[in-house]
Amino acid sequence: MSFSGWGKVFLSLLKLAGGEKANYNGSMELRAELLPQQVQKLILIPQLQQAMHILQLPIMELRELLEQELQENPFLEIVQEEREERKEEAKDPLLEEALSLDENWKEYFQAVQNLKEEEEEKGDIIEQYPSRPPSLQDVLLRQLRMSELSEGEKEIGEVLIANIDENGYLQVDLNEIARILNVPLEKVEKVLRVIHQFEPPGVGARNLKECLLLQLGRKKDVPPLVSHLVKNHLEDLAKKKFSSLAQKLGVSEEEIREAFKWIASLEPKPGREYWSVKTNFIVPDIIVKKVKDGYQVILNQDELPPLRINPLYRKILMEGKKKKEYKFLVEKLRNAVWLLKNLQGRQALVRKVAEYIVKKQEEFLEKGPEYLKPLTLKEVADALGVHISTVSRITSRKYMQTPRGIFPLKYFFSGAAPGKEGLSSTSVKEEIKKLIEEEDPAHPLSDQKIADLLKEKGIPIARRTVTKYREEMGILPARMRRA
Repeated sequence: MSFSGWGKVFLSLLKLAGGEKANYNGSMELRAELLPQQVQKLILIPQLQQAMHILQLPIMELRELLEQELQENPFLEIVQEEREERKEEAKDPLLEEALSLDENWKEYFQAVQNLKEEEEEKGDIIEQYPSRPPSLQDVLLRQLRMSELSEGEKEIGEVLIANIDENGYLQVDLNEIARILNVPLEKVEKVLRVIHQFEPPGVGARNLKECLLLQLGRKKDVPPLVSHLVKNHLEDLAKKKFSSLAQKLGVSEEEIREAFKWIASLEPKPGREYWSVKTNFIVPDIIVKKVKDGYQVILNQDELPPLRINPLYRKILMEGKKKKEYKFLVEKLRNAVWLLKNLQGRQALVRKVAEYIVKKQEEFLEKGPEYLKPLTLKEVADALGVHISTVSRITSRKYMQTPRGIFPLKYFFSGAAPGKEGLSSTSVKEEIKKLIEEEDPAHPLSDQKIADLLKEKGIPIARRTVTKYREEMGILPARMRRA
């Protein structure tokens, strides 16, 4: 084929690719040109941003938000008593116009349920409501959105971040995440490696050793002895066995002490800087009461001011349609209506999630932690027909008061324990904790012995699983528990 023939083929391919537009007139001529292209892009209107923000707030922070709105919006007022004028609200044409948002609101709130946080291209919602300092999860989610991960990988990242505790440690098994989201384990591991590069250093680690190694990996000129001690001799370092370590490794005791200073400069709890300075009293969002035929779920409304549209300002607005302040007042009225509707939607979803949890974990409420069943965010999301990130928001930093005490909603979510169907990892941990509490201090139980005792109880788990659960609960090994 002649050069002229190849030129035609090449230019045709360029056109098909939608790239640079080319004209062929016997010689090659490339010309860059802007071409219009239709792109679907999600834009979150302020009302949806508010709905998503309200959804994840615990009750006391929600109260702060409502009190702030009360000060800024004249159309909102606290209901002091029931009045007869409520019956006339349907005849108020302005209120009818505002309440005509109902159908649109339902559509928008349904959209909120299916949105993912990585789609929030209008910026960080939390930044628009600075009523509290950012939490560790806020900071991690912000970095996740800015990362170059794909949308599917960011969804995995959301679930991982939702399971990072206040100290900065990951509290979920990667195999469980892979199973819940139906993705390859390698992809979950890839996303976790990205999170390991986030600030603060060491976040997302699964144990102290990994946390320290992640921090060392970011530092320059780390002595090889330091990394070696963290990898292989962390327990001896904790006991300050400097002399025996020096002999074992063939180095001086002074070198061991210098390495110890290096390690002591690291942060064992990366999330510490995001701990709140003030004392936070736990106020439950949900109260569960024992009734004759089961359990009743009650939303804690006592902490929230009962709000409604101020009838005085409605009247002022209706009488002043020609005034220049009219548009401003109409906007304030719409904002007030949206706030009340978003609050109503938040309460409805919290109730549905709580009722599902109570129904699933009724045996726990009756008999105790050993009977806690496996439950995942995905299971609840599928049952309620919402996105998993919606359930994650609802269960974030909220508490449930039960006849057995007050628990964070996250407590009721755990994967299935290996070896026995229907048994949660949390219930197995409770069994391990109980065995250790009842052991002879002079002859503490080894992990293998605990595994054998659990097997006798019909819980067949391996020794390494006992070790893993014991470490997650912060319980020392047998040799360090000996009295």
